[in-house]
Amino acid sequence: MAISANCPCRRWNTTQWVVVGTLAFVILVAIPVVIITSIVLRPRQIHLSITNSTQSGIPGSGKALHLNLSTSIDDRHAWVVYRSVMVDLLYNVSKFQYSIAADVSTASMPLRQPPRSTVTMDVSANFTKDIWEQDFENRSDKTEIQVKVATVVQFIVGGAYTRPYEVSVRCDLADFFNPQTSYPLNCTG
Repeated sequence: MAISANCPCRRWNTTQWVVVGTLAFVILVAIPVVIITSIVLRPRQIHLSITNSTQSGIPGSGKALHLNLSTSIDDRHAWVVYRSVMVDLLYNVSKFQYSIAADVSTASMPLRQPPRSTVTMDVSANFTKDIWEQDFENRSDKTEIQVKVATVVQFIVGGAYTRPYEVSVRCDLADFFNPQTSYPLNCTG
């Protein structure tokens, strides 16, 4: 059988070969670029801890607890940008858990932290007179408080921003009103 001259199969023209070659090149280059970018922009490890606490009386209206929340990053290249920081103090009384929102005072948000550095944020919470007397002052046992920190961070590596990450940690239980409490209190999550 002879092949007829009017065969419906055609050869590719130059334009088609250029398009296929360009697509193959883009795919072969894009895959390593995406992998390398993912490795470079991976989330870094942030260490949070409570490094100190003080208290002050509010005449006729309870107590104020002041904490120093320290964040450190050991990475040599990554900056940390804190978009928001929220702190709650959690404590249990008679099988019930209570929560008090604390104020975080920073110069401004977003807060930027350079590589290999530690930043300290001042945290304060007010205990009303009723809460103070009922849950802390007039108790025979001590009431321990756990600090819960929720923050949204981004990392900057070589000028490139990562996506925002939500970080939520809880710090070790402590009796912050006992002067013998040892610091730092580690936060894990």
